[in-house]
Parts: sequence; structure tokens; C-alpha cells
Amino acid sequence: MSISRTSLASPSYLMRIKAAILRAVVKANKPGAVNGLGFGDVYNRHGKASLEIVARRGAGFEVFDNDRDITELVKAALCAHHAAKGALS
Repeated sequence: MSISRTSLASPSYLMRIKAAILRAVVKANKPGAVNGLGFGDVYNRHGKASLEIVARRGAGFEVFDNDRDITELVKAALCAHHAAKGALS
């Protein structure tokens, strides 16, 4: 299954992505992390893993959808979501 722009417009799905990024970054920065790597998965509404997050200590994170790097697409969707959320406040 490949991610679509429609799914990236869903606030609940974006928050699941954000939580997985946070988990991966925390794992990567733990003292016992192997090679400074942390992993996180995003599950769709059917309970299947849809995205994989890879965080590297000191180097940020990457988001993969079936081995396709969609980091910039996810970052843009998260920025747009937070900008719209801030405009509503």
C-alpha cells in the first residue's frame, strides 16, 4: 500500500506519524542504541504497518513508504497541519 496525499491530510494519521517519529528519535538517542539508530512504525486504521521511520543520532530522521523515501512529503504535510492549526487559534 502506498501513501496518498489524502491520508496525509488526516489529522489523526499525521499525529500517528508524529508519535512514531518521536519514538524513533528517543530510541536513537538512548545510551544503549546500536549505532545510534532508532526505528518506529506507523500503523494504518487496519493495524498494518504503513510507514517506517528511521532516526539517526545527530542526523535527523527519514520516513519510508515501501522503501520509497517520503521524508520531505511528510515534513511538508506536518508543517501545513501545524500552520493551519495555529491559524485557527
